[in-house]
Amino acid sequence: MIKSPRFRFAEESPMSFRSKVLRLFLDEDISPEDAEMALCQVLNHIRDMRNLLRVLKEMKLKPCDMKWSEILEFIVAIERSGSAVAYISRGWKDPGFRMFNTIEIPPEKLASFRAYANEFMDVCATQLISVAGHDKLNGNKQYYELELAVPIYADNLTRKTLEDALDALETVTGKIYQLLKE
Repeated sequence: MIKSPRFRFAEESPMSFRSKVLRLFLDEDISPEDAEMALCQVLNHIRDMRNLLRVLKEMKLKPCDMKWSEILEFIVAIERSGSAVAYISRGWKDPGFRMFNTIEIPPEKLASFRAYANEFMDVCATQLISVAGHDKLNGNKQYYELELAVPIYADNLTRKTLEDALDALETVTGKIYQLLKE
């Protein structure tokens, strides 16, 4: 009869985090390559979130409503003084991040907005902001929604990068609201 070797070290507690993670992979029908890829993505997510939270804290901004999915590594709403100012997201396969916000334009302001569309597009172009717009219907409320997005081509966020992206978004958003008042 072959005996199990006696280990000099105490066995790891079955409730330890590392044991739980390993058990997840052992219990699944997953190849070692797929397991490694998933673990690398999770590690990158932890690093990205830690860095994002650090930068937001430096900027005195508050993260809220953090989510993730099969497509997005994360999407986080960013607040300043209790009001949402932007969102930041990153896809699992994206080369960087995307900061964006949305603006609802009520039907009665749409003609006014369209009258200034060229001026608005010039402002977006100078700030390197992409724009998408489409009609929306929420219950019986109809409006036009603009999504303004700033790509951030960096693997690692810095305070300056985030400040510049947020400043560009706030500049364009302010200009839109100014045009809608006219």
